[in-house]
Amino acid sequence: MLAWIIAGASTVLCALVYAELSPAMPKAGGSYVYIYEAFGHGASFMYGWSMIFGTFLPVMAMMATAFASNFAVLFPGLNLSVTGQRLVATALILILSLKSCIQNTRRLTSPS
Repeated sequence: MLAWIIAGASTVLCALVYAELSPAMPKAGGSYVYIYEAFGHGASFMYGWSMIFGTFLPVMAMMATAFASNFAVLFPGLNLSVTGQRLVATALILILSLKSCIQNTRRLTSPS
């Protein structure tokens, strides 16, 4: 029970810090911007890459795998094996990544 109380208190404190930082530095990037302002380019560079490989990629893989397993339940006639589910998850990641690249390319090349 004590662990839950400590975790809740630290979460509230962290939220209060972000509530103060976001109006003080209204730039896109969130934590990356705050770390850049506080510690400089090196620390923010390391944070950015650690978030990509340590947080974003595993979460993306987990969500794609969950989608594929639920997809197999929703469409039982497909008889997807574990390999089939992995292929569905991989296809989902590739399709959404391609869609994001196309959107970002259009956004960068369109006149403002």
